[in-house]
Amino acid sequence: MIVFKNSVYAAVRSALNLIEGANITLTVADDPTNNQVDVTIAGAAGGGGGGAPTTVDYLVGTADAGLSGEIVVGTSPGGELGGTWASPTVDATHSGSSHAATQTAAEATASTALSNHAAAGDPHTAYQLESALTEDVQDIVGALLVDSADVDYTYNDAGNAQTIAVKAFTGDVTKTSGAVATTVTAIQGNTHTAGAPTFGHAYVHDNSTFKRTGIIQHLGAGEGVTYNTSSAQTSVLNNVLPIPANSLKVGDFFELNYSSIVYNNSGANRTAAFALFSGATDLSGATTTASLVSGLFNVYNVLIRAFVVVTAIGVSGGMKFGLTMDRSNAGSHVIAESLVNSAAAAVTVDTTVARDIDLRCTLSASHASLQITAKYYTGQRASTT
Repeated sequence: MIVFKNSVYAAVRSALNLIEGANITLTVADDPTNNQVDVTIAGAAGGGGGGAPTTVDYLVGTADAGLSGEIVVGTSPGGELGGTWASPTVDATHSGSSHAATQTAAEATASTALSNHAAAGDPHTAYQLESALTEDVQDIVGALLVDSADVDYTYNDAGNAQTIAVKAFTGDVTKTSGAVATTVTAIQGNTHTAGAPTFGHAYVHDNSTFKRTGIIQHLGAGEGVTYNTSSAQTSVLNNVLPIPANSLKVGDFFELNYSSIVYNNSGANRTAAFALFSGATDLSGATTTASLVSGLFNVYNVLIRAFVVVTAIGVSGGMKFGLTMDRSNAGSHVIAESLVNSAAAAVTVDTTVARDIDLRCTLSASHASLQITAKYYTGQRASTT
């Protein structure tokens, strides 16, 4: 047997041995009928120096019998492509057109837009510097601030300044426009002397020592009540001194100063009895003047100072009082009568409800010629510190 490899003589032997290589399967079948031996060679997919896999497609320039999944595209690009596969190009005419008209139209549109922009002028000419913008904002704010009934706004454009001032006002407290200081001319409608204090500190004696109080609260002032038509107990104040509910504390101190004129031409042995009340509670009982002599010119000045100290608070709170009364004849500075009335023990007073301090009087007779003409009274409250 003569053996050739690729048409080249290899050897002469009586037998031929076929050996399976990598990824190669040999199938040998004896065919006596045809006096031959059938050898089937099958190649398996895989690397390692064997044949190319048969389960994938291959993009090749030319066909090769050793490949089974070839896609032959030629050695150079075709269709609307030119150049080489390493550097392909697009033909001038592709997709049925050179697209020159589209390019020309786009260039014309861009040229027209540029011309119109240039004709409109530089849009940046309307821009402002930051310094100019600040001035405009200041002017706008200055225009927004409008005077009111109580406030005066003044804008200085050159100086870039805004001035705000409270306008002048009058009443018990006055102030000139633009000024900070105020002047107290009255308290609750009652004239106040310039420079005189409207509040301060007081001292309270609690039978052992004097205690400094807190700020004095002005409770009220005014002219008292003039009356002569009844002998019933009557308030001689035109307004009682108010005490809000639950506003008291132990040591609070009240003072009432009262002055009046008593006329008596109704008969001998007339009297005027004064009593201090908190709400409906009599704190002092009666402090009674001596007999008032009857006569056309018998006029008496009466000055009363009443004091109240809070000794306890609550439903079963307590108050102690002191009351002095001085009486003098009209035209005389000599005190004809001086009376003192004070409580040995506190009177029970409920401080959880609103109360008041009141001064009442009872005339011994009801007569047109026996009357009290109250002149003035003041009341104040101080809290101990």
